[in-house]
Amino acid sequence: MDFTMILPEECQSLIMSFTSPADACRSAMVCQALRSAVDFDASFQLEKGSGKKCYMLGARELAVIWGNTPAYWNWTSQPDSRFPEVAELVEVWWLNVTGKIETRILSPDTNYAVYLVFRLRDTDATGFRGRTVGLHVIVDGIAIGEVRRVSLDPRDEPRHVRERRDGWMEVEMGELFNECGDDGTVEFSMKDVDTNYRKQGLIIEGIELRPKDIGSYVN
Repeated sequence: MDFTMILPEECQSLIMSFTSPADACRSAMVCQALRSAVDFDASFQLEKGSGKKCYMLGARELAVIWGNTPAYWNWTSQPDSRFPEVAELVEVWWLNVTGKIETRILSPDTNYAVYLVFRLRDTDATGFRGRTVGLHVIVDGIAIGEVRRVSLDPRDEPRHVRERRDGWMEVEMGELFNECGDDGTVEFSMKDVDTNYRKQGLIIEGIELRPKDIGSYVN
């Protein structure tokens, strides 16, 4: 009997999160049950101490305006990414990236923080120094706090844009308290505040929801 057939999808995703993209593809070829977990661009983890859930939506699970237009965005791979593809900004004047997740798959009675996980290309990233984007979190149609306006350039925001242990950067978009874990929806967005400048060189891996009381994932 193939034990993977009886595993919940989130456990299948957890297994795949510990593999490389190449290994995940090979596993999907030989195991029907793992194929859907590989196709679903989300990564699920349990925090060892508390057992609480951490979720990360890959860039393919996000709505990226003009994301399918090669002149604006390029879908490529990064050797240190947990996902097969990341979104690489070629050139736009206006950024708009949104996503959502159901609250029932998060741990109940838990305060979560939402993080944009990204990096800027060292060679030609432009349009971010000294300029801000708007980061926002909405739960069941109700805005949680005000729009956070931050620069994605770590030289501008060393207290907010920080390097993670996996080599990517992260910035907190906002937070929420998942009280009962009932059917609800968390929406999050990154939108341009200043559209007068050309932007390029941003690479988005995804958006992560992580319990705030489990400690930092940054160096």
